[in-house]
Amino acid sequence: MTALIYLMQWLALAIGASVIQRNLRIPMPVTLLGAVILGNHFNLPLFHADISSSTFDLLVLITLPLLIAVDAMKMEWPDIKNHGFSLFWTAGVSVFLAIGAGVLINHYVLVDYPIPLAGVIMLFAMLVATDPITVSAIFSTVEVPHQLKVLTEGESLFNDAAALIAFSLGMMALQEPNAITTGYVAQKICMVVGGAVIIGLIVGAVLSWAMKLSDEPFVEGGMILLAAYGSYAWAEHFHFSGILAIIVAMLFVSHRMRMFIANSDNALESAENNHNFKLFAYALTTKDNVHMIQNSVNFMALLAASALFISIGVLTDLETLWKYKSEIVMIFLATTLIRAGIMLKFAGMSRLTKKMHTVPMHWWGILTLAGSKGALSILMVHMIPASFEYKALFESIVVGNILLSILVYAPMLALIIKIFKTRFAQESLEDPSHH
Repeated sequence: MTALIYLMQWLALAIGASVIQRNLRIPMPVTLLGAVILGNHFNLPLFHADISSSTFDLLVLITLPLLIAVDAMKMEWPDIKNHGFSLFWTAGVSVFLAIGAGVLINHYVLVDYPIPLAGVIMLFAMLVATDPITVSAIFSTVEVPHQLKVLTEGESLFNDAAALIAFSLGMMALQEPNAITTGYVAQKICMVVGGAVIIGLIVGAVLSWAMKLSDEPFVEGGMILLAAYGSYAWAEHFHFSGILAIIVAMLFVSHRMRMFIANSDNALESAENNHNFKLFAYALTTKDNVHMIQNSVNFMALLAASALFISIGVLTDLETLWKYKSEIVMIFLATTLIRAGIMLKFAGMSRLTKKMHTVPMHWWGILTLAGSKGALSILMVHMIPASFEYKALFESIVVGNILLSILVYAPMLALIIKIFKTRFAQESLEDPSHH
């Protein structure tokens, strides 16, 4: 009976947060975290739940492939191709630049903690992994230029893989410092990335073939989810990037789906002229199916995201966070300034090359505040060995920065969008890729 009550509570919170987001423009993660943390603080029985660290890790592993798949399928290959250089910089190069900056300033931020270099790399790797849910929640209720959405959501999608690679290298250096060399790091990155891309392409190709065997949207949706989990498990088995494998597989199949739908009228006309309707019966998918697949998968992603943020709120120990309040705030300010500087550099670079879409300066604040953290950061901190003496510190810093990034960045992001509302609307109309 208790489990049923928790399920009802979870659904009620998810529905309520979604309604509030739609009507009051308050992002769903803000409502969920705020409600759960306040409920726990005031000992309201409704918010009592027993979620251990291992249970949370399992929840992340169950929901992460689903959330990554949904976000990846929203991206379009032409956007990736047109903004490839920009995304490589924001989601790849900038991750390692931010970690490097964190290493340089760490002694001025965490003064009282002689953390080894490998540990500092791990800490800042966890803090540069951004979560697209909060930003997508805000963008869903307002109109912003399509190019800006591609940059922010694309960065959040791809930089998780880069952050995980950096974190893994840091943890390996912590355990076997002599094994880490420049050549080893380069080889490891190539293997992790290359292996994930190959697996993603194979899974995407198989999924494209399999979807021709069914014309039921829910079956096709199930195939997509199976492919997402399969590519993640397969890649992680060989110690490749499971997140990148999902992204590649979903981008592959979504591109094939869009190509087919664009040519569906010609395919139908050909089938009619040849009196061979089997040609169309075994097509990849249909427009109606795509809409139903998207709606059903998006609904599942909404519930999954709600479960994650509710769990983060339940796991939050305010007393422990208060104990490390100075460290949490100092790291939050430091990472915010680092991100602001990197995005300012990115905006400046975009004006110097034709390979990048020019980033107006009023986009800079959006790009800076799009760096909200999420559940992946907590999953990484739980991967740290229990023997590491600073694990409790790292966990408090990570959880505290997740809360601050959501509760501080989100309102500021919404305010900036409101200030530039008219300008964004005009830019959306002038954007040739506007949908």
